Amino acid sequence: MKKFDKIFAIIINGFIMFIWSFLTGGWLFYYMSEKHIYIGVFGGIFLGIIAEALFLKKLTHGFYNSGGFYLLGIYAAYMVGIFGFFMGVPVFNIIPGIAAGIYAGIKCRLNESGADELNIKLKNFNKVTSAGLLLFCTASAAIALNDPYTANNLKGMLNLKFNVGQDFIWFLIIFGGALILILQNILSVYFGKIAYKN
Repeated sequence: MKKFDKIFAIIINGFIMFIWSFLTGGWLFYYMSEKHIYIGVFGGIFLGIIAEALFLKKLTHGFYNSGGFYLLGIYAAYMVGIFGFFMGVPVFNIIPGIAAGIYAGIKCRLNESGADELNIKLKNFNKVTSAGLLLFCTASAAIALNDPYTANNLKGMLNLKFNVGQDFIWFLIIFGGALILILQNILSVYFGKIAYKN
């Protein structure tokens, strides 16, 4: 395993453990007692550090032999976290899909798989991540179409000089959704092949 492979595994596993511990603690205490949310935040950080100390090394060592359910769980956790962090705008939800391509490239290199097997693996990964991205794009579209402030938010965010109507919102949903789906597939294959070769 190369240094990059190990760093990639540490980042993917370590970041998700830390962030979800932090968020879980914060949310839990927010709903229990908003005044004491800081207890949940710091408690979550503490638990995240303990979890990483206990499990991160083992998870990193066996990361490239992980089962499908574990990988799918990590992918789903990142997708939900990114979607929430960017308030329902799915543009940055292409990142987990690109990471999946890198994972496929590293895994194939470590297993000394041929180029044909790499292409099959990337294609299979892209099917799953494209379905996931489409799901979140659909959720984002539903939020945008049902939010009465979407038109004004878009007008301000994009500095538009005209009033935004439903037709324009639909155009952004369809064109933008198609664009990020295509972009995710291109970048995941591109970076997957770089990870395989290097």
